[in-house]
Amino acid sequence: MSESTEIVVARSSAAATPAGNSKVRRSLIGGLVTALPVVLIGLALLVFAPAYYTHLALAAFVNLIIVVGLQVFMGNSNIANLGHSAFVGVGAYGVAVLSTPLAMKKLSIPDAPFGLASVELNPFVAAVLALLVVAILAAISGKIISRLSGVAATIVSLALLIIVHSVFLNWTDLFKGNRPSSASPR
Repeated sequence: MSESTEIVVARSSAAATPAGNSKVRRSLIGGLVTALPVVLIGLALLVFAPAYYTHLALAAFVNLIIVVGLQVFMGNSNIANLGHSAFVGVGAYGVAVLSTPLAMKKLSIPDAPFGLASVELNPFVAAVLALLVVAILAAISGKIISRLSGVAATIVSLALLIIVHSVFLNWTDLFKGNRPSSASPR
């Protein structure tokens, strides 16, 4: 590299850093300002609302998180990700299976593999473990899908969704197939 090129590179990287930090800071503040009313409304509902409205609000917040996550991915990558709901399903089933009381598991999934029929965890711990499992699955599938672009990536994400759906339907020892699962705790 010549001396003039090095000076231009040094100037451009030095000039880009403060502007980049300013944009990140502004984005974080904008996100916090947007999220703050939602969090405050959620906390008010948890404290003051009857149980039915609290249940509705929690379901709405879960759906909000799912939609925002999908929009962040699809809006930034410009690729339709149809497998997003597969990760949501794996996480939801993971929390439900890990946090279901043992007495209910004896009735609903007595033959659960990996000793899951004898495991009952705090819902928060179950959510963290399910999140770790989903993160591992997402990293593995992300390695594959990130090599693709456009329609091919969309088709592979649809294939992932179909595979996860088939596992949910056909692994009846753990997921009960088409039968409803009434074992999730309240």
